[in-house]
Amino acid sequence: RVRSFKERATRGGRSCSGEGGGPARLTETDECLTEPCSDELSKDCMVGPWSAWTACAAGEVQEYRSREIQKLAIGGAPCQHVLSETRPCTVTEVKEKAVATDCELSDWAFWSLCSKTCDGGQTSRKRSVVVTAQYGGQPCEDATLETRPCNENPCTMNLEGGGDCLLSSWNSWSSCSSACGQGVVKRHRDVVSQAVTAEGVGCNAQLEEVRPCENREACTEQDCRWDSWGSWGACTKSCGSGYRERFRTIASLPMAGGKECEPVGSSAEVEGCAEVDCSENCVDGSWEEWGAWSPCTQSCDGGIMWRHRHAVEASPCGKPAAGMTSEVRPCGTDSCTPQADCILEHYGPWSE
Repeated sequence: RVRSFKERATRGGRSCSGEGGGPARLTETDECLTEPCSDELSKDCMVGPWSAWTACAAGEVQEYRSREIQKLAIGGAPCQHVLSETRPCTVTEVKEKAVATDCELSDWAFWSLCSKTCDGGQTSRKRSVVVTAQYGGQPCEDATLETRPCNENPCTMNLEGGGDCLLSSWNSWSSCSSACGQGVVKRHRDVVSQAVTAEGVGCNAQLEEVRPCENREACTEQDCRWDSWGSWGACTKSCGSGYRERFRTIASLPMAGGKECEPVGSSAEVEGCAEVDCSENCVDGSWEEWGAWSPCTQSCDGGIMWRHRHAVEASPCGKPAAGMTSEVRPCGTDSCTPQADCILEHYGPWSE
C-alpha cells in the first residue's frame, strides 16, 4: 500500500520525516496467502537494494529513495519491507540549490462599479501577488490598488416634464461693445440639468444670442492711444546680472479712420537690475527634514510606503540641492498564506 503528501511544507514549515527524525515511509508491504506451499518450492520474498537519494533540486525540500521487489515469496517469508522513503533536505542543500525568485504581480482586474451614480464617486481596481519573492529576489514595489473618480455629473434632476433637459432663463443683455458706431450686445443662458431619463429630451438649444446695438451715434475720428506704463516687476536675480519688466496696454482703439498704434516701444519694456557681486552672498540649496512614512498600502503579499521632503532654494549663485524629493520602499512583504507543515495522507487500501 502507498501514501502521498497531503500538504507539502511551505513558508518555513516542517518537512515530512519519520519517527525519531528518520525517513518517512511512503510504501508498505504485508503478507498474504500465508498457507505454505510444498517445501521444495518454498522461497522467501526478495527485495533489491535501495536506490541513491534523489538530489534536492531548486525549490525542493524533500529527497527520496526506493527499492523494488525482485522475487515474490513462494511459501516462504512474505514481503514486509518498506519500498520507498523520503527525508527532509538539509538547510545547506536548500540554500545551495535555491534560485532567487522575483515577485510577480497579476494583471489588473476590471474597474469596480462606481460608488455613486452622481455628484462624484470612486471606482477602484486591484491586482495580486502571483509569485512571492524568495531567496533574495526582488520584492513587489508597485501598487496593488488604484482608484479614480467617476460619475462626476450633478445629481440635480429635472423630473418635470418627464426628465427633459432644463435650461435657465436668458440673462440681461450686455452693454454695447462700442461707445459709438456699430457694436453688438450679447446675452446667454445655461444648462440647469441634463436629460435624466431614457424618454427625456436632450439639450439642443442656443445658449448665446448676439444682436447689433441700435440707435448708435456715428463715431468721430479717434487715434489709437497707449495707456500709462505699469510699475516695474521684481528683478529676476538678487545679485549678479538680472532684469525686470514693465507693461502697458492700449487705452483706446482707433475709430473712424484714426491712426493705428505705433509699434515702437511695443507693450513691454526691459531694463537691467541687481548688478551686485554675488560672491559674498552665495548660499547653496538644502533639504528640509523628511516627512513621516505613509501607511503601507497592504499588510501582506507586498505593499509600498513613501515619504516626501521639500528643498530650500539656493541663492542665484549657489548650487541647487541634489537628491530625491520622495522615497518609496516595500512593506508588508510577509505572505498572506499562513505557514504550513508537511502532512502525509493516510495509507490507501492494501493492493490485491
